[in-house]
Amino acid sequence: MNSPTTRIVALASAIAFLSTLLVGIGGCAASYPTVEGRMSASAPISGSPAIAVRSLNGGIKVVRGDLDVMSVQATVRARNADRLSAARIRTEQVDGGAYEVSVAWPGGKRLKNEGADFLITVPAAAELVLESSNGAFVVEGLDAAVAARTSNGSISIIGPSQSVDAVTSNGTIYLEGVTGSVIARSSNGWVRALLAPENNGPVQMTTSNGNLTLRIGPAFEGEVEMWTSNGAVSVDGFTTGDSPSFLESRRNYLRLGFGDQAHQSKLRTSNGTVTVRPL
Repeated sequence: MNSPTTRIVALASAIAFLSTLLVGIGGCAASYPTVEGRMSASAPISGSPAIAVRSLNGGIKVVRGDLDVMSVQATVRARNADRLSAARIRTEQVDGGAYEVSVAWPGGKRLKNEGADFLITVPAAAELVLESSNGAFVVEGLDAAVAARTSNGSISIIGPSQSVDAVTSNGTIYLEGVTGSVIARSSNGWVRALLAPENNGPVQMTTSNGNLTLRIGPAFEGEVEMWTSNGAVSVDGFTTGDSPSFLESRRNYLRLGFGDQAHQSKLRTSNGTVTVRPL
């Protein structure tokens, strides 16, 4: 027969094993502590190039600056001090085309929980491509086509922006001053788009859980379909001269017409309200 002390030790070992198993299943960040450091890099910029920023685990902010240089400030998180000291910020122009910004990790591989938050200042850009598995995005003051993908984080783009393609699995999306087409998709979060007055569409906005709000200017044209599975659809604030045509109306659904263009805009949420208003 086991002694009380033996049983206590066995029980403690079982609890420790179960705790380790649960941490592994949940992916708890505490099991992989990191150290943090600041890094910087820069590269001369001419014209309006394409810029691709890949964080993989961290937020990205891109703002307009006055100098003919791309400046990168990064907060880098690594598993230990040796890996942090060996990491470098890459600002490379690929084959004379797009500039790529990323972290060059020792051994060529990012370990679990490692990542970086970027603050990037550029004078101009024709195109921005932002990618992260976990982080928020902010773009301010750049007349660029923006494509942004994050698995977990909000996206805020304040233009002018030529066009926007923004996708997040868990977060809100806020767009302002977009002059071209809009694609905005969130699995969980509200989506708001304030178009530039000269923007004639189209717009695609979807979320599984949250409100959708679209504000348009006098140049906006085409058909707009509005759905919600659980909520209300509404159109308000228009005057007699700029009000849309109501092409179809039923419970939780509206189809509107603006002008003569054949643009097809679609706004859909599974749980929330859908609203179209003038700027």
